Amino acid sequence: MGKILILLILTTTAIAQERLLVNPNNEVIPLQKGESAFEVAKKYVLKRSSSSECPDKITFAYRPKDLPNTNFGAMHGDVLGMWFIAPASGTIDTLFWMAFAVGAPDSLIYIRIFKSIIYPGRGPGYPPYPAPCIPWGYYVNTNDLDQGVAPFRDEATDTHWVSTLPGITTFYPLGDELWGNGGFPVIDHANSINALPLNVLGYQPTVKEGDPFFITMRVPMCAVCLDDRTEWAATGFRVSPHDELYPSRLWKFYEHDRGPSNCSNFPIDSMKRGWVARGGFGVDTLDVAVYNWWYVMSVTSNTSPTFISIDNLTHTLSTNQREVQAEIEDCNATNPESAGVASATLYYTINGVTKDSGGISMTNIGGNLWSGFIPATSAGSIITYFIQAQDLYGESTTSGVFSYQVVTLR
Repeated sequence: MGKILILLILTTTAIAQERLLVNPNNEVIPLQKGESAFEVAKKYVLKRSSSSECPDKITFAYRPKDLPNTNFGAMHGDVLGMWFIAPASGTIDTLFWMAFAVGAPDSLIYIRIFKSIIYPGRGPGYPPYPAPCIPWGYYVNTNDLDQGVAPFRDEATDTHWVSTLPGITTFYPLGDELWGNGGFPVIDHANSINALPLNVLGYQPTVKEGDPFFITMRVPMCAVCLDDRTEWAATGFRVSPHDELYPSRLWKFYEHDRGPSNCSNFPIDSMKRGWVARGGFGVDTLDVAVYNWWYVMSVTSNTSPTFISIDNLTHTLSTNQREVQAEIEDCNATNPESAGVASATLYYTINGVTKDSGGISMTNIGGNLWSGFIPATSAGSIITYFIQAQDLYGESTTSGVFSYQVVTLR
């Protein structure tokens, strides 16, 4: 399952801290002492490496199949946004993103980080709100001489929130600003991985494990707009409702009406300007997407286990049981001696029907390797599966969803 590449780097100043590279799936990759997070980020775009022990730094990053496969464009006045859940406590040190074409005036974009009012259990995909793709809302800004709208409350000339979702009143998705001073200007380098050390403002945002936060990147307005696209790398993929990236976390603020080129089954012609819980690029809510953004943080708490690798089973002619192996690592910055994976559970469906609802307990077969078996299935079946791992403190991580088909020859 592909996911958008998002990198966040956290740096530590004490023995009890670790540096981590993090993506939207909250995967963790340890950074070695003195290792450049930027260089690691570049390597992880091309190849995912593994480690047999926990170094003093941890990185959250992408697997090979998570490489970006498309671009996502924005015009003048548009804002891209995506929310995250902090996988650990610490400070966010560096933000990374991958860009394609850059049409913004002077190649500048403006970046802010907020507390997120959208999080698991609240927002699109949770009652009473439909799952993305859906319109959400905006503020009025009479200083905006284009369409008179504002993505951020501190730019509004009227603090009444304008909901654009038919029949249901929405709410402003952003909380207090954590970083950005109203929007930090940075040159967006085309066809490159871009890095922004957040200490350029003299401070770094602090988060606690489980905190939701929201990163935004804005294309500025222009006196004479040529509508040259500014493009970010993105990945769309299909998930099950069990996946931690469901409902989709990808958002976009459109300066103009009818902004999206597609929006699941929502009628595009009726799509209003403002924030849109954008979702994926497919036909229903199970198609999700992520921007190719990363962050690194200095971590001061225990982190949940990391999936270094998982067998991605291919289609088969065999109806026999199939083994799934996973390499799973656990680190604990506060007490390294107590780190360890306590259990791993394999969950699967056959033709959309959940089997063994409690999951199949996997067996540790040495080191970081765990093994489990999907039972024999009949020809023509479509099997999906994912793994949940738990450490000794009860911290858990859920993998992406994989699938294969038992092929029938005709």
